This record gives sequence, structure tokens and C-alpha cells, in this order.
Amino acid sequence: MKNSIMLLFLGTYKEGENLKEGDYKYKDGISYKGIQTADAPVSCLFECAQKDGNPINKIFCIVSEDVYTKKKKVEEKTGTSYELFIKENVDVINESRKDDEKIEIIPIYYDFKPGSSEKVDDYALYIYQQISNKFAELIFNNDTKTPVYIDYTSGLRDVSFLMTSIIRYLQFIDVELKKIIYSKKNGDNGQIYDIDYIYNMYEFINGVSEFVNTGNAWQLKNLYDKINVDKEPKIHNLIDAINDFSETLSLCALANLEKTYNGLTAAIDAFEKDEKAGGLYSQMFKTMLSIIKDKMPIADYDKKQYLMYPKLIWWCAENGMLQQALTIYTEKMPIYYLNVWNDEKINDLVKLNSIELTEADSSKEVKGFYGNLYDNVYKKYDDKEVFKSELYANIASNSDKLQKSNVLDNLKMFSGECDAKYKEVVNNIIADINEYYGNNGCLREKEHPEYTKAKKLDGYLNALPGYINKVLNGVFTYEKKLKAIEIMLSDDNDILAGKKDKQKQVAYAMKYYLAVKVLRNLVNHASDKNSDKDTDIKNVMKQKYDIEIGTNVNSIRKLLYDALKQELEVKESTEK
Repeated sequence: MKNSIMLLFLGTYKEGENLKEGDYKYKDGISYKGIQTADAPVSCLFECAQKDGNPINKIFCIVSEDVYTKKKKVEEKTGTSYELFIKENVDVINESRKDDEKIEIIPIYYDFKPGSSEKVDDYALYIYQQISNKFAELIFNNDTKTPVYIDYTSGLRDVSFLMTSIIRYLQFIDVELKKIIYSKKNGDNGQIYDIDYIYNMYEFINGVSEFVNTGNAWQLKNLYDKINVDKEPKIHNLIDAINDFSETLSLCALANLEKTYNGLTAAIDAFEKDEKAGGLYSQMFKTMLSIIKDKMPIADYDKKQYLMYPKLIWWCAENGMLQQALTIYTEKMPIYYLNVWNDEKINDLVKLNSIELTEADSSKEVKGFYGNLYDNVYKKYDDKEVFKSELYANIASNSDKLQKSNVLDNLKMFSGECDAKYKEVVNNIIADINEYYGNNGCLREKEHPEYTKAKKLDGYLNALPGYINKVLNGVFTYEKKLKAIEIMLSDDNDILAGKKDKQKQVAYAMKYYLAVKVLRNLVNHASDKNSDKDTDIKNVMKQKYDIEIGTNVNSIRKLLYDALKQELEVKESTEK
């Protein structure tokens, strides 16, 4: 059991000696007696709170100057509306309570400052200051949410909107809104209505807006847990699907991305076709679905799920989910590219069928795109790489690497055919083999070659790639990739067999994929040892391609927008 708060705007008491007590009907056949406007709803809230196990021990009573200061004569009693409210309601309840359970009433002044002639210009600010000050100690010293019960009945014309704002504020400072009621008099009697739904409508609209604009479904999920729409299962299914998709994005759980996305689109489709969904929230949802579908990457991509990735990344970037946008781009856009391009020459460079995944790899497409595509373009068109590939193939062609004579014969033949600038490398290898290894392929009794401790010729040959890279000033990974981009952009290299436009598209994608990859490393501080290389490539990308790799929000957004520009421009045609 924990104490709770009541909040109400106290109206002016009616004067006279013949005021009649009326019955205010509530739900389930329950009714409450009341003469003045506040009597029945206050009794109702007291009983509701008691049944909930949250007896009210404080009443925050918003009062106008008239209510607080102007004397009234009601029956045989005289006092202000505020004083009479205390006598007729609060004191009556306190008589039946123990001292430590007595109700405390706390006035919140609406349009005046007690004991002062100073005019109140901004009612909303004035009330906010009072409530925030008075609630601060009460709320923040509690370990759990403080329950609040609200009577929405009385007050001036601008109070309804003001009360809504107050409710929003109370929820922000972590109170638990338990019930909102409104009473309406009809003759001598009246009716008490639950109007939680009105505030829930605000929450619902805000929840949809929050999800569409931030990807966060917390408000919708919170409302889902609170309201009772069991008779409309499809809205439950839809909110569940929205929440699943939201959590996937929030956690960057990309293994579930397609599953939750499909679940969301399926739930939207089922909800749209549900003719039985006639409740308030269902009708509101149906009117808002067009907005959701327009602002979000919601479309029926059937089996071509990869088509959603550019728009999803764009949406994430637009709505502040930059980490998600970067992650989806690096992990999913290679899948998009390779499916949309679907080019035999590109596939030959990517070599998906030959890829073996490790635990660190997310997909064959990512490994093939960022690894094989760049590397194979580089190897195919860089003469050093061509030389190395041909040399390794020559060595590998020996049926028995321990047969020194066969290895030497092949190397001498290769030396005579290769480019003059690489002859020295081959001749040095031949000299090493003659110096260090006997005809049986075993190490002679002398010093080992500096780059290997191999006791047999095949071990020496296996160590050659490292030696050759050293001799030829082997390039780093980023340098290879930059060179590959340069090769793809050059009109002199017909990599895709006459498909110059597609080659430019591929080069554009490679250029921006590398930039986003570097940016993600910088944002995540993924590898401190590579930070210098990241900085170097930032400078190169800026100087060579005018691509800014910055870690502030605007720079990240611009890079992603530029990276996706080409894809979104042709999206309509690719979907057909």
C-alpha cells in the first residue's frame, strides 16, 4: 500500500439554502452523492484510490482568486469555496482517519499571489512553477512512482488544455497516472465518466509520432500495456510488430532485421484488411497508417528484401539513428549492390562461391564486396600484383617442390619472360635457392635466408610471398582499396567489358562504402592501432574525391545521404 495524490481545479460553490443533493452515476451501478460540483467526483476518486490500495493523502487543488478569497453562504455555512470544499469533503474524510493518515490539501494558485497585489501575467508558467516546486520533494524522494488521480470537471475555459499540459509534466517527472474522471450534472443528478481515453489519445498520437520520427516505440508499447483492447487482436499484433522492429533497430540486431521488418509489413497489411477493427485506437491507427507508410520504408518487397536497405538507412539518418544507419549501411548495402547489379563480370571479381565465413564475418556479400571486389580489381590492374600472382602460380605449378632442378628451371624461364624491373627479384630467389639448398631440397650447413628458417625448399617457397611483399613495398589494406577505386574510375580500364555506366556506378559505391566503413571505425573507436591510417585515408578521400569523413552529426548525415543518392535516384526503376 502506498499513498497517492489527487489533482483538481476547484470550481466556485453555488450559494443558496435549497440546494439539492443528487446521485452521480458511475460505472457498474455505482453512484455517488453530491451537492456541489466537486462532491461526487472527489468521493469517486477517494474510493477508487482506496480500492487500488493507494489511499489519497494529498490534494493539489488549483484555485482562482475568486474561489480562494470570495465568501459564500451555502445552507447555514459561510466561507470561501475553498474553505467549504475542505469542510464538506476533506474534513469529513479526515474524521474517519488516523492522525498519520490525514489528508493534506495544498492550494495551487491560478491567477493571483496570496498577500500580494502583484498581477499574474502568465498563468501557465505560474502554475508550473508551483507544481514543480511542491512536487519535487514529494516525487524525487520516492523510490517508486507516485499514483495520481485527477478530476477534470471544473475550471475556466483555458484550464482543460492547461490540465493536459500538467498531466504531461507529471508523467515526465515519473508519476503514475491512475485515473482521470469528469462529472456532468443533469438536473439534480449527474454522471461520472472515465476519460482516461482522452489522455491516452494524446499518448497514442505522440507514440506513433515518436516511432515514425525516432524509431522508438516506447510510448506505444507503454500504452499497449496500459489499455484494454483485447477485443481487437490485430492492433495488439501491430503494436507488437512495431515494438519488435524498434528493438531490432535500437540494438542494431541486424540478424533479425529482415524478420522483424517482414513482421511489421505483414501486421500493417493484416490490420488494413481487418474490417472488424472498429475501436477508437484502431480507427485512429487506420487514419495514421498512410503517414507511417509514407515516412517509413514500408513497402511490399516480396522476396527482394534487399530493396528496402537504402530507404531504411535514409530514414534512420533523417531521424537521428546514426549508429543504426552506419551499421545497416556497412552490413547490408553489399547485399543490395550485388543483387541489384547482378553482373557476371562483377560476380567474377566478388567470387561469392569461393568465400568461407568465419565467426567475425557477417555475410558472404560483405566479405566478397569489401574484400574480394577491391582486392581483385587491384590485383588485376596493378602490375606488381600481376607479377606476384604469376610468380606464385609458377612456383605452385611444380609437381615436387623438393626437386631443386625443376624449381630453378621454371624460375629461370619465368625470369626471361617477366617485366625487366622484376627480373632482379626472381634472380635473387634463384641465387638463394642455389646458395642455401642442395639438390635434394634440404638446407645446407650454412646460415638460413634472413626471411625464413625453413630446412627444406618447400618451406622456403612458402615464405616467399612475405619476402616479395617486403621487396616490392607491399601496400596496406586501405591503399589497395584506394588504388582499386582509382582503377575503377579510370576510363583506360575496361573492367566490366564495355559497361562504362555500370562501372562508374560500382566505383561510386566502392568509394562511398570505404568512406562509411572508415567513419564507422572512427565513431566506434573500433581499432586504436589503426587510428593513424583512418586519419590518412580521411585526408586522401577529401583531397581526391571531396568526400568529408567527419564525426559530427551533420557530417555523418551528409556522407550517408551522398552515399545513398545514386541508389535512391534509381530506386523506382530497380523495383520494377
